[in-house]
Amino acid sequence: MNGDRDANDVLGQWLDWAAPTRFEDLPEAAVEAAKTYLVNTSAAILAGSGAPGAPEIVRQVREWGGRAESTVAVHGLRVPAPMAALANGVMAHAMDYDDTQVGTGLHANVVVVPALLAAAESSAASSGRDLLAAHVLGLELACRMTLAATNRGGHPWLTTTLFGIFGATLAAGKVQGLDAARLRHALGIAYSLSAGNRQGLLDGTLIQRLQPGLCAQAAVSAVAFARQGVTGAHDILTGRYGLYPSHYGADYAPEALTRGLGSEFRMLEIALKPFPCCSYSQEPLDAMLDLMREQRIEPDGVESITVSVATKHAAGLVDHPYAPRSCPQVDAQFSMQYVIASAVCRNAFGVAELQEAALHEAAVIGFSRKVRVDVDPQREGQVTVRMTDGRALEKRVELARGHPRRPFSPVELRAKLDECARQAVVPRTPEQVAALVRVIAELDRGARGADLTALLA
Repeated sequence: MNGDRDANDVLGQWLDWAAPTRFEDLPEAAVEAAKTYLVNTSAAILAGSGAPGAPEIVRQVREWGGRAESTVAVHGLRVPAPMAALANGVMAHAMDYDDTQVGTGLHANVVVVPALLAAAESSAASSGRDLLAAHVLGLELACRMTLAATNRGGHPWLTTTLFGIFGATLAAGKVQGLDAARLRHALGIAYSLSAGNRQGLLDGTLIQRLQPGLCAQAAVSAVAFARQGVTGAHDILTGRYGLYPSHYGADYAPEALTRGLGSEFRMLEIALKPFPCCSYSQEPLDAMLDLMREQRIEPDGVESITVSVATKHAAGLVDHPYAPRSCPQVDAQFSMQYVIASAVCRNAFGVAELQEAALHEAAVIGFSRKVRVDVDPQREGQVTVRMTDGRALEKRVELARGHPRRPFSPVELRAKLDECARQAVVPRTPEQVAALVRVIAELDRGARGADLTALLA
């Protein structure tokens, strides 16, 4: 790092490390994690390609038209890079089947990957190794920026977009070869474009899945503006009107941005989702499905189910009695009542259980009224099933499958990709899925970002 750097200039310290960092400088664990996240995000994009909100955005992007720079996944059109990032970002988050940084609520890859792929495809000089390095660095910035914000649940901001845009900007700028000065300007421009809140989630509207796409679009635009010589704000993190003082007041710890930088990789703390719904529902769903397999529970024999979550914040996101509104899919994804009812009535919860017919199934809606959410940190992830014969059955899962300490096996990750490929608006064949997996695995051995986007298209 630059010895003359102001100790308070955490962004400068960041760029002193990130700007010269190459693929060869990164640990194997970080590179392999990035490949895994690319597979998982590709799965999420495929599953979300026909979900409410995605076709509408693709239709608008098609109407706008423009230079054929980057590819919109599945739908196949080529448009200006910011527009491709927008559409792919919406698809990546539409089914809520992506990933979450443990303990923060950050869905980093749904902003970083769409911006990265669009920027890489529009830059002929970038290699697969460049893409992987940019991916790791972008995720690291987003994850550390999120960790630096404390009391996140006490503020209305959506961490995915508020912090994800900076990781996406760094990744897009890095893959396009911007130097440290222009990367800083790009991040300064991104600060003027950063946004996102949780109100759309409470209202059950499509803006919830649109916000990551808007920030991916903004990230690619910020890089383009910086490349043209536009200058951005300088002290964007801790300055008088910087991100943390303006959005979090005193609730931030800047040391989280640089502690162990270059030796500790916080992007390794990302959990993949085994189910397409809110991250707070993952452990209870795992527990409920385990209990179904162990006890052969029949819906008619259940009197009530209590699901335990750790905090009022978690309950506020998932404790919503299921009552379909303008977008039933969003309502279902954020209703613990619906996802647990689906697990009991169908012995499954996946993309198929979020399709239109399933969302209006009377038996599931009726059963959902038997489910309640309880705040109990000592029982987080536990389901307690009271049977009509007087029995009480309990099952607790502390870490859902896909958590960094309980990672997906290659078979489980491939099964998720296969499920999502079947549910794409244009379903993918097993051969196409195999080719996609192969290209991601070979990004450091000659494959390029354009090869990946071609297969997604």
